[in-house]
Amino acid sequence: MSHLQKELIAAAIDCCKPGGYIVYSTCSITVEENEWVIDYALKNRYVKVVDSGIEVGEEGLTKYQEKRFHPTVKMGRRIYPHTHNMDGFFICKLKKLQNGKRNPNEEQGNSEKVASENASKTKEAQENSKETPSKKSAKKKKSKKQKAKKVGQEEQQEIHQEEQQEIEQEEQQEIEPQEEPPVKVNKKKSKENAKRKNETNIDQDVEENYPNSTQKDKNDTNKNGAKKKKVKSS
Repeated sequence: MSHLQKELIAAAIDCCKPGGYIVYSTCSITVEENEWVIDYALKNRYVKVVDSGIEVGEEGLTKYQEKRFHPTVKMGRRIYPHTHNMDGFFICKLKKLQNGKRNPNEEQGNSEKVASENASKTKEAQENSKETPSKKSAKKKKSKKQKAKKVGQEEQQEIHQEEQQEIEQEEQQEIEPQEEPPVKVNKKKSKENAKRKNETNIDQDVEENYPNSTQKDKNDTNKNGAKKKKVKSS
């Protein structure tokens, strides 16, 4: 019987479009026909268990004797005749995620991951519920201080980097030789200086050669010497 129901639920999932829903329901309370079949579907098809919206009944079983089922199987509902005053039923709602067959080993690994994630979330929720408002406010203040400290350290690092760059630029400027500006030569002044020098040399020659000559003779001699030098230079 269990084998037939596994084939039926697999065929129903294959006929459904991705995003569609499959409601699996039996008038039985045996595990082989209910949780076992849902666990098979989770391992072999891309589906997940969702809330059916039914409040009556009890949660589905995730373990039975030596068997262990997917943690989300507990979202199914079990209805017992002696407890709920009606016939025995099992109801579970599935949502199809995508087409194709799933590798059972892949689903087994995911189930373990889901179980560990659920356990960690439950533990975290319990710890948060135990915390008092004063503890929560203290945590918020601590996190704000840590953020402000981190921002201050980043600003100090930026300032230090800017100072280091300025120092390196100053050192490079000191090392690099500064080019001296070219000296401008005044050609007019240089010609006048050369002319004066020539006249001075002529006066000295006249005094040495003609110590008793008059000033007029000196001037004549200077003129003649200047003429001679001009002739020589030409």
